[in-house]
Amino acid sequence: MEILMITGLFGLALLDSLNPSALAVTVYLLLSTKPYVPRVLVYVGAIFSAYLTLGLLLFLGAESTFHRVSGFLGSDAGYVLQGAVGAALLIYGWLTERRRRRASPTPQRPRSHSYRAIALLGVVVTVAEFGTALPYLGAIGILVGADTSVPEAVALLTAYNGVMVLPPLLMLVAYRVLGDRIRQLLEAAGGWLMRQAAELWSSILSAAGALLLLSFVAHFELWKWIG
Repeated sequence: MEILMITGLFGLALLDSLNPSALAVTVYLLLSTKPYVPRVLVYVGAIFSAYLTLGLLLFLGAESTFHRVSGFLGSDAGYVLQGAVGAALLIYGWLTERRRRRASPTPQRPRSHSYRAIALLGVVVTVAEFGTALPYLGAIGILVGADTSVPEAVALLTAYNGVMVLPPLLMLVAYRVLGDRIRQLLEAAGGWLMRQAAELWSSILSAAGALLLLSFVAHFELWKWIG
């Protein structure tokens, strides 16, 4: 395995670890539940397990269809499809942002503090947001494109997910060590993260749409038509 590929994967994992939804729920569990240590560990463990399982399933499925799909996407028809999807994502992201501003967003929090409910929340949030996990999807694409073997993919995706869940674990350690000395800081961070979680969906959709549109424009050199 190339060092450059591994470095790229872990760079994507660090980007993926900045997940406002996961961090906001972690803050809530730290400040609002007792005992908070096992509950945070259950929540993080559920995210880790669900994310890893989905990633492995996608890798195994993508490996068998990668060459056929990549051939189509490299054709003119594939670029037209990318342009159409990109435009649709931009419009949908804009509409989603307008609706978000009109409504007062309420972040997902566990209605019950039982371990089962917290684990279920971790799985549901992971599955619901998986389609927008662009760094993870990019990492899986890198593994597929590099003809990575299944054992290597399992090891790399496990390490990727270990990096991805580091921030909630670091927050847990910090609160365990410092306690009420950082409570106000966590409360402020929790409020900010909740607002960011509400904005994340529309931002990711718009960014993905813009990238697809740029790929479409570059392939057909549409700027020449304008000039």
